[in-house]
Amino acid sequence: MSAPSSGGTEVEHREAIIESATALFHEAGFTRATSDQIAAGAGITKRTLYRYMRSKEEILLAIHEQFLQSLLQPVDLQGTPRERFAALVRNYVDTVTRDHDEIRVFFEERKHLSESSLQRVIDMRDEHEASFRETLREGIRAKEFREVDVRLATNVVLGTVAGLYEWYRADNGTLDQRTLSLVLMSMVMDGVPGAASTLSASARAFQVRSDSPPRAASAQRKQRDEPWDSNPIMSNILDRAAELIYRDGYDKMGTRDLADAAGLTKSALYYYIPNKEAVLFQINRRLLVRSVEAAEAIADSGQDPLDSLKALVDWHVQSIANNRGALRALSYELRFLDRKHFKEIHFLRRAYARHFCNVVAAAADSDRCDLLGVLMMGSLNFMGEWYTPGGRLSPEEISSGFYDIFLNGISFSR
Repeated sequence: MSAPSSGGTEVEHREAIIESATALFHEAGFTRATSDQIAAGAGITKRTLYRYMRSKEEILLAIHEQFLQSLLQPVDLQGTPRERFAALVRNYVDTVTRDHDEIRVFFEERKHLSESSLQRVIDMRDEHEASFRETLREGIRAKEFREVDVRLATNVVLGTVAGLYEWYRADNGTLDQRTLSLVLMSMVMDGVPGAASTLSASARAFQVRSDSPPRAASAQRKQRDEPWDSNPIMSNILDRAAELIYRDGYDKMGTRDLADAAGLTKSALYYYIPNKEAVLFQINRRLLVRSVEAAEAIADSGQDPLDSLKALVDWHVQSIANNRGALRALSYELRFLDRKHFKEIHFLRRAYARHFCNVVAAAADSDRCDLLGVLMMGSLNFMGEWYTPGGRLSPEEISSGFYDIFLNGISFSR
């Protein structure tokens, strides 16, 4: 990043501050990044930093506003509802893949905003999402789209695109933004089987590779890393930690808070756990081991491929509904794991993705459609952003709606 000179304009200084903070929040998290580091990255003094931004929270809000303003830029919405919907998708894909660090900060650090700042972000986000919903409604009225739950269908699309930030890199492969937009639109409009039959060569070349299992750890570490499920006290610690992470994030979860939530003294807590990082690892490991076992069982069940796909979507949705804290730990807190723990979690994530994509390939009757499987997982995982227990739709209704769109798309069949 080229820093502005000491005589730079206010706009230049603000841009440098936002760019520096985005990189730091992305790498270390909001809590751990310091104002001194942000100023140094922007090439200014801390005093100059506070001349333009009064606090880290104000900088965080500016990052969120900048990202959302890029989404709210006027899009050429000419033509039919389907054409306008495609334009909205292209704009969102282009923004997410271009502003990778910003969207990571948008999702992972939003919890640090004040109530008033968060409401402003929610209002801007809702404005963006409303454009998708209204275009879907117009398409239904024009009989270009079939009757679907508009809010759920919008979340399917938004989640599919938002999930790109976790794995897509424009400079690391043959998939470009245009191809992603076309595949995504085809999946949403025509369903996975229809999209699989029209994948381009570059889309078919995309593969989820299976990693080798991590090397065996030392006996001492292996004992420390044994699954905690069999011990009810340690399992309770994981449940309470997942709730705290969902509410406050990993960095803000203190061991005193965890001990109180688990009904233990702090000294008793440390009798059961070596450190806070081990808790984060075990939360992720427990969720992923269960996920891999479930996906493997479904993949090997021998039932009709479409029934297997329905069973896997059902299981994934129920898992998210029942493990919102663990999902947040898995999606947003992995950077706080030590290197060996991160490798093991990465291996398990790849193993689950491999089983998921195999089930999708069988349902689509295509052996080269991993991209569709990964897009589907992103859409399902995004449910953690909007699902509310006891809300408008039950997990069973959500799962049924997801499966219907994945299988049939939303295009109106004449």
